[in-house]
Amino acid sequence: MNLSSAGLQVTVPRMPDTSDPQPEAWVGLLSSLVGRPDEDTCLVGHSLGAMAILKYLESEASGRIGLAVLVAPWPNLNSKKDSKYSKVAHRWMDAEPDWRRVKANAKRIAAIFSTTDPYVLVSNSEVYGAELDAKIIIEENKGHIVQETAPTVLNSIFLFSK
Repeated sequence: MNLSSAGLQVTVPRMPDTSDPQPEAWVGLLSSLVGRPDEDTCLVGHSLGAMAILKYLESEASGRIGLAVLVAPWPNLNSKKDSKYSKVAHRWMDAEPDWRRVKANAKRIAAIFSTTDPYVLVSNSEVYGAELDAKIIIEENKGHIVQETAPTVLNSIFLFSK
């Protein structure tokens, strides 16, 4: 099962400057790719990409998307991990998201976490459930949720986009 064969238009953007990602550049790219959002729009982001979607939804004023699938999103990171990631993450966590605006700009939100993610605390799921009424999916032993969890992401898109 893949999204294109199901008749959905899929765009996988090359995000700018992935070695030193800047929130404004990533959100700007999302905004230009989406154009005028509507309820047929589904955004899927992993880790920093999920944070870019949150910032996009926070700033969006021209419409509401149908679905956001946030894979390994974080308002808090595991502080025991490499400080290299903390330095990058810091500029993305300048302030807590405006949860009300994020929620208002997405009809449905799903958030996927792993019990063994070395960077993203599974306890973040509680924040996304409480603040966004997100459908929470917790995968067992999937690490930082990469390609092997693609079926969970695909199923989320198909289930929650209806």
